[in-house]
Order: sequence, then C-alpha cells, then structure tokens
Amino acid sequence: MKKLRTLLVLCGILTGNILIAQQAMEGSYAFNKRIAESANGISLLVEGDPVFVEAALKDLFALHTKEKAKGVKKGLFMYEGVVIPSITDATLNYYYRLEQPNKAEAKTLVTLFLSPGHDNFYTSDKFGPEMEAAGKMLQSLDFNTQIKELEATIMEQEKVIEEEEKAMTGLEKNLQDLLKEKEKLNKALAENKTKQDENLQEQEKQMLKAQVEKIKLQDLKAQLQTLKQR
Repeated sequence: MKKLRTLLVLCGILTGNILIAQQAMEGSYAFNKRIAESANGISLLVEGDPVFVEAALKDLFALHTKEKAKGVKKGLFMYEGVVIPSITDATLNYYYRLEQPNKAEAKTLVTLFLSPGHDNFYTSDKFGPEMEAAGKMLQSLDFNTQIKELEATIMEQEKVIEEEEKAMTGLEKNLQDLLKEKEKLNKALAENKTKQDENLQEQEKQMLKAQVEKIKLQDLKAQLQTLKQR
C-alpha cells in the first residue's frame, strides 16, 4: 500500500498535481508539565509515516541550523536558538511533537510551538504573520514528506536491483563453471572413447595372435600323433 501511494505521489510530482496541504490549526495543545501544562501552537495532520515526516521536518530545520533537535520529554523535541527568516528574524526555540492518531493509517499529527524563551509562546494575537508563516512551513511538510517517501522507495528498489544483479552474476558464474565442467567431461569422454578404440584394436590383435598359436598347437599335436602311429 505504501509503495502504491508513493507511486501515486511520483505521478503527482511529475504531472504537477500534488494535492494542496491541509490548513494548519492554531490552538492550545498539551506541552510539558515541567514548563507548561499546555501551550499555544499550530498543528497539522500530514500524510505520511512519522519517520518520513520527521525526516522532512529535520531537513527544513537543517537549512537554518547545524544543531540537532534536543529531546525535552518523550515525543517532544526542541531546536534551541534558531533563526528562520521565512518566519521571523527573531531567535526562537522551536518545539515539535509527532503523533500517529491511527496506527493503521500513514498519517502524522505535527504540532509546532514557537517560543522566545521564559516559557512564553507565540500566538496569532501578537504574532499573526509569524504564526501564519510557521503554518505555511508545516504545510510544506506534505510535499517534503512525499519526497522522503519516494527517496526511501527508490533506495529500496535500488537494493532489490542490486540483489537481483548479484543473483544474476552468481547464476552466470555458475553457468561458466558448468560449461567448464562439461568441457572437462567432454574431454574425458573423448579420451575414454580413444582408449576404448585402442582397447578394441588390441583385442583384435590379441585374438589373431591367439588364433595363430592355436593353429601352431594343432600342427604340433598332429605331428605328435603321426610319430606315435609309426
């Protein structure tokens, strides 16, 4: 099913018919009890497994920071002190959480929190353009996730082809070995046939010699009989 979806994604990419991402929803979401029970953030349900969605999200942050995301608590991560010009020139801490609402579906709920520090979080009331820009960044995850899935599928396919080529090389080598063995057997059969012919020729010669000796023996017996009759 995942490969089928990825192929459909590929067709969409090639034809320019990728579906427009859903709208990101701003609201108060569960955060971290040590910092805040809940915090204002934006959330978006993205098509794709969490592993691909997170890879796409990390790529977006990698454009602006070399630092890796830090684990705050299970499921909650943070990029500390990052400037993303497309959102704001201010240095912010970006928190994110990934959840899969339904394990049977390849969909990931991404929640993003923007914080200037001191347990404060951006809201549209004061930072409307920034929150809107952050929402657009989340919406780009749909397309980037599809790219990640396609790259993974290509890598899998390359591995399959590599294994098939290895198997083909093995079969070709095995065929060469069998041909060499056949050549040895043919040579051995030819040598065996030659020895058989030589053996038959020797048998014929030996048979003639034996017949000659038998004739000599008969003559000698005849001579002896003649002498006895005298």
